[in-house]
Amino acid sequence: MRKGFLPDYVQLPDGQMLYPVIGGHLRNEPFFDALAPSCSADGRKAIIAEAKRRKLRYRTVKVLGRKLRGKLDLNRRPYEPTCWVFVEVKGAK
Repeated sequence: MRKGFLPDYVQLPDGQMLYPVIGGHLRNEPFFDALAPSCSADGRKAIIAEAKRRKLRYRTVKVLGRKLRGKLDLNRRPYEPTCWVFVEVKGAK
């Protein structure tokens, strides 16, 4: 899923709500013990592995501002979106 802004939550077609893991925390609760940064590829893999271990649903969302799409940065490379992992919270509505 590609977005122009980071949403507060993602609602699946069946009504289930998924919330972003930011800084290793899910809704201000520690999500996992590992100190892998959530913005790196290793951090995303750790979040996904923990979600699978707990048998929670998850989705990956890429966020890039509309004005940056198709533009080049100072090094003549296209801007890339930031990647966020949204995870199910048991009992949240």
